[in-house]
Amino acid sequence: MGITCKNNDSIQELFRGVRYHFDTYLKQNDDTSGIELSKACLGLGHAVSRVSIQFDVNRQDKGIINSYCLIEQMEKNLNTFAMRVKEWYGWHFPELRNLIADNEVYVRLVNYIGNRDNLSDENLQEMEDMCGSGELAQKVLDMSMISMGNDLSEVDEASLKSFSQYVVEHYDYKNNLQ
Repeated sequence: MGITCKNNDSIQELFRGVRYHFDTYLKQNDDTSGIELSKACLGLGHAVSRVSIQFDVNRQDKGIINSYCLIEQMEKNLNTFAMRVKEWYGWHFPELRNLIADNEVYVRLVNYIGNRDNLSDENLQEMEDMCGSGELAQKVLDMSMISMGNDLSEVDEASLKSFSQYVVEHYDYKNNLQ
């Protein structure tokens, strides 16, 4: 049971009157302090705020705004994660960093390739799909054969694969959210 009024000024005037005469609506005993009055005012303020939020005409935009803020934060985090993957994988296959500029493509390739010694012509089609170019995929394959990087231990490969999979899943989530 609520009062609906199309004139916002009338509502403002009603609340002004209630605030002005609020203490006369409450029975004041000699032992009643201003603390109870202040608590009652605070409770009324919270109730009014809840009602105004509940009937906010822009509340449909809140989901969009929150999604946008989440996407921005995820982009920052994903850039940080991609830099960590580049630094880590750069010890094993440093030439890949110069070939692939896009962080998402780089992380997806790292997740797919793992140890560069495992690459062969059989992997070319899948790498082409990730890179978006057959020429670029061929360059990656060629550079993997003559790379100056260190060997990748099994422990490092497993850790790198796990982390890059985590980052790829976050890229997928961000893309889905967009």
